Amino acid sequence: MPLLLIDHTPGALSAGHRQVFVEAVTDAACAAESLPGDRAARQRCIVILRELAPGQIYWGGAQADQAVRGFFATFYASAGVLDAARREAFVRAFDVAAQAEDDQRLTITSVLLA
Repeated sequence: MPLLLIDHTPGALSAGHRQVFVEAVTDAACAAESLPGDRAARQRCIVILRELAPGQIYWGGAQADQAVRGFFATFYASAGVLDAARREAFVRAFDVAAQAEDDQRLTITSVLLA
């Protein structure tokens, strides 16, 4: 059962992008764990979003709320499931999901696979 804890910078997800982002991350996590594409299998994937409080993200030693959209995920996967190819595919999909056409700030992502 994939579990993702995703911290993000303040305002990184608009109301419209939030659902698109969660669906894309869910798809990527289910694919990484080779879960079937049906609704029952998708319901085994849990995504927890946590918006950081303003002033909690620093980049290069400077406060960065206005400069970057940051997404920092910890992906808890079933033991032995994520080989190198699946890890790489998930990280790429996570980065693509985080991009937003309506926000000009630099998007940064990080994934910790646990």
